[in-house]
Order: sequence, then C-alpha cells, then structure tokens
Amino acid sequence: MKAATMRRFAAALMLAVALMLAYPTVGTIWENQQAREAAAQQTQQAETLKQQQPEKVVQALLDAHAYNQSLTGIALVDPYSATSSEHDTAAWDNYLHQLADTDVMGRIRVPDVGIDLPIHHGTSDEAMRTGAGHLYGTALPVGDTGARPVLSTHTGLRSATLFDRLTDVKIGDTFYVDVYGETLAYKVTRIDVITPDQIEALAPTPGKDLVTLMTCTPYAVNSHRLLVTGERVPYDPATDPAPTTLTATTNPVDFILNTVTPLPWYMRLMGVASLGALITGIVMVIPKKKRARSQVNA
Repeated sequence: MKAATMRRFAAALMLAVALMLAYPTVGTIWENQQAREAAAQQTQQAETLKQQQPEKVVQALLDAHAYNQSLTGIALVDPYSATSSEHDTAAWDNYLHQLADTDVMGRIRVPDVGIDLPIHHGTSDEAMRTGAGHLYGTALPVGDTGARPVLSTHTGLRSATLFDRLTDVKIGDTFYVDVYGETLAYKVTRIDVITPDQIEALAPTPGKDLVTLMTCTPYAVNSHRLLVTGERVPYDPATDPAPTTLTATTNPVDFILNTVTPLPWYMRLMGVASLGALITGIVMVIPKKKRARSQVNA
C-alpha cells in the first residue's frame, strides 16, 4: 500500500513537472498560430478584394507608390524607444489610410526560419506584440526602386517567437512580402548590427529595391539592433515553400513543421522534457503487475 501511494505521488509530481514545462511552449505555439492565421487572413482578404474589386486594388497600389515617391521630411525614430509610437499629425493620418482595405497592411514570411507574420501600420507596442510593425517614415513595402521599407518586431517576448530566429537568417536566404495580392521576393544581401542611435543606417540606397527586417539584439539584452536587409529578386512561385492561403492544414507533417520551426532551441528542449515527464508519469501510474502481464501477452 505504501509503495503504491509513493508511486502515485511520484507520478503526480512528474505530471506537474510536465505541465510546468509545457505551459510556456504551448502558450507560445498558440500565439504563433494566432499571428500566422492573421497573416494568412490578410492574403485571403487581398485575394478576395482582387477578384471582386480589382480596380480598388490597383488604386491602392498606385496610391502606395505615389506615397513612397512623396515621402520626405519624416524623421525616423528607433521603434523600441519610448516615444516611437507617438504620432498626431496629418501626415500620420495619411499614412494610416494607405493599404488600409484589409485588416493589416501585408504579410512577411521568412520560410527558412519559420517566420510568418502580419504587417501592421506603425510600431506601437500592440503592433509588435501581435506581428511585425512597419516603421513609420520608411517606404511602404510595395516594391519601389530607391526605397527601403523597415519591418520591425520583438525578439525574446515570452508570449510569441516573432523575430526570435532572425539571428539564424543567412546571406543568400530569401524572404517574401505579400501585399494586396502581390508577392515580392527579397534575397538577403546584408546583415548588420547597429546601436539605437545609428538610425541613419536605415536610409534607402538609390537604384535599389530593399527591405530591412529589424529586431533587438543580443537576446534578453536588447542593447543593439539587428538589421537583415534583402534586395528584390524576381519572384518564382516554384521556389516559394510557404502556403499563400490560410495556414490550416490536415497534413500532420506540415503542422509539425509550422509549429516547431519558429521555436527557439530552449523551447524545443522544454517540449521534449515535458513529453518525457508526461510519459514517465503515465508509466508510474500503471501497476507493475499490469505492465508485466502486458509484456507477457505481447
């Protein structure tokens, strides 16, 4: 009786450990899925708009290109500073009306590291907690020569991975910007680390169509900014491994890849440890005689 009680206590302890280890990972997977679905929803909305009101899509893109051509006099501010999201001007209102026919501006995908996020207007705390924010004062991500849109979000947020794995991106990798039914491909050509006051590093390069992905670095220190810059290349659907519609899938392999790829190494380790603790707890609950009988019958 005493041995059985001890076994049940040990099993309960292992199950508690499994829950504690699983909680942050499961929570992060949930938030990641919400962001992925918001990104995919933008793609679906844009495709629907393109089919039902093609003239509206054409006009929105023309307006966005015109906005980029007239973009002058807006001082760039580090998106992680306390005042970066404070705007109250006619120019800000005009900005918010650009690419505003869908819930979010667009979608940023970096397939090699599992990044798939909606692009919000501005870099408010809310925008960067639920996806990537477009840095106000930089060009809209619609593919213009001489433009350099900047897309920014957090690294090390407890509730979602966001740009956690941007540090794993390499020169030559390709990322994609989906906006209003168009997909723009960018090949990574530069990876830089700057201090927050070196915002001039985000200036556009004449004659080049660039996009920069920006996040804090080093992990949990956040004293510097990591810049991953890509130059536009021709889009080839055959080499784009990510889905272009909703991310829900019945393929278990795709689901596992979508779930695991964005997770940093320590969360993967916690997931494995949680699974191990859960299995150990379940095995402990099964009486030894029953386990022995099962082995004999086998």
